Order: sequence, then structure tokens, then C-alpha cells
Amino acid sequence: MSNDTNRKMLEDACRGLIEHFDTVHIFATVHNGKTTSNINTGLGNWYARFGQIHEWREMHEQEMRDEAKRPPDD
Repeated sequence: MSNDTNRKMLEDACRGLIEHFDTVHIFATVHNGKTTSNINTGLGNWYARFGQIHEWREMHEQEMRDEAKRPPDD
């Protein structure tokens, strides 16, 4: 499928979800055997989506730091 087709699928999914949520942002990756394409789209307040993504990233980075500090299981 083309990137335009993939983007349209994501946009359609966002439109369906935004009826039930305040913000929606979808990230997707497509690998065609030669290249990898990253596609994302969203609806709702941009600042709220940006903040949510930032918070998610910070939370997962902290989890990785905490995991790296744990002694290995014997």
C-alpha cells in the first residue's frame, strides 16, 4: 500500500476515535522489505497531544533507568 493510502487509514481511524476521546494521536510504522516509513496523525488539542506524548516518553525513560539499576535475578 502507498503511504497516501496508509495515511488515509490512520486519518479515518482518528476521525472514528475522536468522537469518543478528547485527543487522539496514532503512530504507525510500515516496512516494505527495503525501507521503513513512519506515519502519524492526530486530532484534538495539539498541546494536549504533545504533552501526553512527552509524559509517556518521560515515564518510559524513567522505567528504563530504574530497570538498569536493578540487580540481575539469580
